[in-house]
Amino acid sequence: MKLSAVFLCCSLALLSPVVWSQQSTTEQLQAADNVRTSDRQQFNDILQRLQQARQEMSQADADYLDFLVAFRDNLEGKHEQAISVLQRLVDGHTQLELRFRAAITLAQTQIMRRQFVETFTVLAQALNWLDQIPNPAIRTEGLLAAANIYSEAGLFDQSLSYLDMLDQISVTPRSQCIGQILRLQNQRLSGMQINQATADKILTLCQDANQPLFTGFAGLQVLYGHLQQQNPEQMLQQANQLAALIEQAAYPRLSVEFFQLKATAEFQTGRIAEAELSLQQLLENAKHAPQSTPAVAGYKLAAELAAQQGDYKKAFSMHQEYSNAEQALRDDKSLKLLAYQLAKVEMLKKDQQLSLMQEQIRTADLQNLLSEEQAWRNRVLLIAASSLVLVLIVWLMRLLRRHRFYKIAAENDSLTSISNRFHFEQQFNRALKRCKQQNASIGLIVFDLDHFKQINDQYGHEAGDKALQAAVNICNHFIRSGDIFGRIGGEEFAIALPDCQPDKVLMMAEICRDAIEQLDCSDIAPQLQMTASFGVSHHLNAGYQAADMLRQADQALYLAKYHGRNRVETYDRMSASTESTAMPSNTHDDDLVMPS
Repeated sequence: MKLSAVFLCCSLALLSPVVWSQQSTTEQLQAADNVRTSDRQQFNDILQRLQQARQEMSQADADYLDFLVAFRDNLEGKHEQAISVLQRLVDGHTQLELRFRAAITLAQTQIMRRQFVETFTVLAQALNWLDQIPNPAIRTEGLLAAANIYSEAGLFDQSLSYLDMLDQISVTPRSQCIGQILRLQNQRLSGMQINQATADKILTLCQDANQPLFTGFAGLQVLYGHLQQQNPEQMLQQANQLAALIEQAAYPRLSVEFFQLKATAEFQTGRIAEAELSLQQLLENAKHAPQSTPAVAGYKLAAELAAQQGDYKKAFSMHQEYSNAEQALRDDKSLKLLAYQLAKVEMLKKDQQLSLMQEQIRTADLQNLLSEEQAWRNRVLLIAASSLVLVLIVWLMRLLRRHRFYKIAAENDSLTSISNRFHFEQQFNRALKRCKQQNASIGLIVFDLDHFKQINDQYGHEAGDKALQAAVNICNHFIRSGDIFGRIGGEEFAIALPDCQPDKVLMMAEICRDAIEQLDCSDIAPQLQMTASFGVSHHLNAGYQAADMLRQADQALYLAKYHGRNRVETYDRMSASTESTAMPSNTHDDDLVMPS
């Protein structure tokens, strides 16, 4: 998670100085509160003395002590114990400011524990109290906590709305530093470009506020700015300046993001050995944050680096790690959004119930008595309205489910579950149009299974169908999220690779060819070994024309068949070959003698 654990460890600290001479219990509690994020040893010492005097405390001071102890338990990883105490304080009858602080601390603890429904439920409860909190320091930390949690859930507009509220409050330099980091992070995650001057200003602000950990997060935004502007050398210079700070912080989430950015810049500048070292450090830290976006990007970069070096076994292993982590990250994001919606509905339901009760009280004051008959009618109307809403919801859900079913059926091949020819061509044309507008690279791979007709003739169509499914499944392991994979003929497939240079397209084709050749087909048919022939074309030869790219890839595929199958040929090689050797315009697989 981005900054949740950091906020949990650094939020809500009051700013009064520590005075040790003849302090009352309340003053000692405030002193512990002041140093809980800056001096752990002193914080623990004060708590130990206060716990020995607990029997002599008032109930308010005892609740304050429980809150600080729960905070310490969180720092020590005793989250379940802390959650129990914080929940009791939120539900209890202690002072509102302490309940508010307990609630936002509980919400941040729960989001770290991936208890997303509970997170948004507690956060909504805390935000309902916000207007009743007079202390600006506590209000500030509440707003920052809300902004961070909404940012984690991908609700950037809501996060920015709480950051805008900070403009109405006089905040400390530390809070300004945190708020500006969150604002820049929200803008970047929303797809906006980072203003490099703004990022540098925020970095200086955090340095001046003497906040080393948040200075590290501000530095990451500077690195992202260089990455967006395609300045890897400047990015590496900045990364080297931040390295000591990142190491001193020893915070896994910060380290993962830093080494992912550093490895990316090193990879882009050809510093392969340094990139491998950075990736090793990334993967070591990713054990503590495997479902973060930087960790997912790190696995992907490790797979690409291994493939570039020809280590396809490691590339395949790293790609599996990438796929698993990416799926887990998507699941987490979906769960967060669902939890937010559920909490929102629950709070709305409570608000509606409260409004209804207040209205009933006002009506009772005006009329003295509300007749039983009128109450019965109101209940009937409420039940009827609820029933109608329920029917509409069920009908809408069925309609959406049916629409999704028909959409998938119309766009996907029923056997392999990838795009059919019509949908592939639609997606391919859209990708070509975008790449042409952005002057970006795009490549096309066309392949089919060698001697597929003989597989059907000797082993039957069921075995042929399983062979097609096996080939698609193994290739899907290497397809990027933005690539387009479709079945365009009986045993013929196509892969469009937007934003991919010719050498990378050729590498992808070779990886898929090798993977198909290595498939264990014994569960499909005894002694069956599959191979496939691949043809590759690129916009540099065909331009951004779908028909020309398909035609050139087909011709390269025929050249692969002509030269013995189970190989990858490009249109460039095909052009050179046809200048010296006549080649038939088409090649079929009807001449295979299958092993008996």
